[in-house]
Amino acid sequence: MGAPPSDDVKRPLVSVILPTRDRAKYLGRAVASVLGQSEQDFELIVVNDASSDGTREYLDRLAAQDSRVLVIHNAVAKGGAGARNAGIARGRGKWIAFLDDDDEWMPMKLHHQLEALSSNASAVACSCSYIMNFSSGWSRVVAVPAFLTLGQLLVDNQLGSSSACMCSSKVLRDIGGFDIKFKSAQDHDLWVRLRQKGDVAVCGEALVLYHSHRETRITNNMQSQYAGARHFYLKHRNLMDAPLRRRRLSYNCFIMSRQADRALRHRIRYLILSLLNSPMGPALTYARSSVPRLVGDAALGSLKLWK
Repeated sequence: MGAPPSDDVKRPLVSVILPTRDRAKYLGRAVASVLGQSEQDFELIVVNDASSDGTREYLDRLAAQDSRVLVIHNAVAKGGAGARNAGIARGRGKWIAFLDDDDEWMPMKLHHQLEALSSNASAVACSCSYIMNFSSGWSRVVAVPAFLTLGQLLVDNQLGSSSACMCSSKVLRDIGGFDIKFKSAQDHDLWVRLRQKGDVAVCGEALVLYHSHRETRITNNMQSQYAGARHFYLKHRNLMDAPLRRRRLSYNCFIMSRQADRALRHRIRYLILSLLNSPMGPALTYARSSVPRLVGDAALGSLKLWK
């Protein structure tokens, strides 16, 4: 990925990378949560991934007002991974932290993560617990477990999204940044590769606000979810034992059962395959998630036939 740009200006401790595309109404909230951090030794690199909603104008005004802000405008959209990599290439900090444009940080986020990293010499990255805010107004705290082994992390992403990630800029460049082949699960893949280089420290405090909404996003796109899960399995299966491979394949089948554009009989078949090859806990979760959708889609299909 190459070394960061060199100059005579004192380098910041942290480079914050914030990719954005057509989310001007959320972007200001995310930016404010970075600029309001108690730890002020940072640069904020916002990568505008070919937005067409006024994002460029807002960011140009912001950069003119605050010398800590650097803006990169992509003429052609590179996607989340490509946009983050563009930011990484320009980052000058010892540490790099990421924030999605529809999330926000608590004011002590950088401070607590830097403390956690400084107290663990073998740590190359740090995550944290987070708060899930739902559009209904309900919220809950998600506690991220500490001391995860590589094997535990391969089961599923227990470290959270990239908005929770702070990592060594050197290690990040050594592993090549984000894998642009992933349509989803980019953060999970990154955590796995970072974990192979050292420990991942965890702050028990909830330091990220994750805002769930129904607008276009990767987590709402089952085709992208499946593509990411499939690529994750193919890329990392050499690290998995036989039971874990079976479990990951069952998860892929579960994602297939949630794709509404597929024929109902195929979705039922994939759900059955996922249930037969999963431990009891995940199987119950898959069933609770997919069965109501399948029943609802079957009922809707019957109504259409009667019209």
